[in-house]
Amino acid sequence: MSDTIATRIVRVKQSKITKSQRKLIDFLENADYKQIMYFTITEFAKATGIGEATILRFCRLLGFDGYQVFKLQIARELSSQEDLTLPKGKEDFRSYIAKAYENAVSICISSVSMELLEKVADLMLASDRISCFGVGNSYVAALELHNRLMAMGIRTLCESDAHTQNVMSSTSSDSDLVIVFSVSGSTKDVVEATRLAKHYGAKIVLITAHDVSPLTKLADLVISTGEPDIYREVSAMTNKVVQLYVIDALCESVRRKDEARFDGFIFRSRGATVGKLI
Repeated sequence: MSDTIATRIVRVKQSKITKSQRKLIDFLENADYKQIMYFTITEFAKATGIGEATILRFCRLLGFDGYQVFKLQIARELSSQEDLTLPKGKEDFRSYIAKAYENAVSICISSVSMELLEKVADLMLASDRISCFGVGNSYVAALELHNRLMAMGIRTLCESDAHTQNVMSSTSSDSDLVIVFSVSGSTKDVVEATRLAKHYGAKIVLITAHDVSPLTKLADLVISTGEPDIYREVSAMTNKVVQLYVIDALCESVRRKDEARFDGFIFRSRGATVGKLI
C-alpha cells in the first residue's frame, strides 16, 4: 500500500499547519492504530483534546472524504500487515482462514458506524416497501436480509431474476427503499435495476466493497465492507461473512427501535415453523 496514512502525514507536515493539526499529527505518530480503529469521532476527539469539526477537516487534509473513510484506511493498513499467505502442502491452514474472517469483519466494523446504522434503520422503518437486490453470491445476502426482515413483520421483496428486478424497480415510488448487495458495485444487471428504482423515487442503500463505483453514485447511503482483494484465496467467503455481519447489524438496529413489537413478530415466526420438525 503505497499511499499510507504515514506518507500522507509526511506530505501534510511539509506545508503550513495549525497547532491543532500538529497535535493530531503527534498523536497519530505515537498512537496504537488498533485502538483508534474502533474510536467514534467523539472518542477520538476526547483522546486528542481536539474538536470534532477540526478532526473532520484534518481527515480531508489527509485526502479522505471523512472520518469513517480515514478509519477504513487504518483497518486496511493493519490488515495488510498480517501474514495472509495461505500455507502450502500439509501445513495447518485453519488459523489463516479464521484470521481472514477476523480481518474482514474488523475492516467492516471500522466503516459501519452506529450513526450509519441508525440512518439506514430509520429509512427501513419509514419505507412502505423494501426491495433487496443482488446477483450471484450477493443474491444470497439479499435473500438472507429479506428472510430476516420478513420474520420481523417487515414487508420486503427479493428476486434473483434480472428482468423481474427491473419490473419491481419500475413500480417503485418515493416511499420505497431498495437495499443493494454488490461487492464490485458495478454488476450491470444490478446497476440497471437500481438506476430504474432511483428514477422512480426510491431511496437506495448500498452494501459494497468498493467506495467508488456506478452503484455508489446512485446510493443515498453506502455501507462499505472493505477491500476484498487482500484476502486472496478466501476472498469469496470473506465477502459473504461481512455481508452477513452487516445484515445482523442492520436487523439489530431495526429491532432496537421497537423491541416489543419486533420480538413479538420474531417469536411468532419461529412458532410458525415448529410443527415442521420431525
